[in-house]
Amino acid sequence: MAKYKRTNLGVKDKDIPVCSTTSKNKIRYPSFYVRKKLPLDKKSIGKSFDVKAKIKFTGLSQNSSQRNDEFSYDFDIIDIEF
Repeated sequence: MAKYKRTNLGVKDKDIPVCSTTSKNKIRYPSFYVRKKLPLDKKSIGKSFDVKAKIKFTGLSQNSSQRNDEFSYDFDIIDIEF
């Protein structure tokens, strides 16, 4: 069985040049949108879940900025299990 590695995708606002000074300590995460009924309700908002997802890697680009180590990764979420 394959061994999985967890990666925290959060980015602090201080690393984003256009953020206001009032939100510098906030951490932002990538998000995705689903147009299908999931086993969630309004009580679930704000909770974190461990999920198993099948994703398809669809793109890679290097951001043109002062830092050469910044990349953007694109994925399609094919399937998700709660």
